[in-house]
Amino acid sequence: MASMERYAVQTFKKAPSGEFSAGRSIPCKNLQEALKRAEQSCSGRDSCGAAAYLLKGDEHIGETEEPTAVGVFGVCPPDITDHIPF
Repeated sequence: MASMERYAVQTFKKAPSGEFSAGRSIPCKNLQEALKRAEQSCSGRDSCGAAAYLLKGDEHIGETEEPTAVGVFGVCPPDITDHIPF
């Protein structure tokens, strides 16, 4: 498998009931861009939090690993913050 590494940001919104929903998913060129965009994404009114992810695998044949959170900013769902590797 020709493994590729990509980065992305997932934003989150929080309803008045306290439930989270996924917002925008933003592809990024590298780790630095993903961290910067995640931090900037949760500073406005639209999103309460954002996570930067490392994505590994070969999309051409459909083999990908579970995304790894490399940065979490603001308020994100517990399943994101409970499983971060740092």
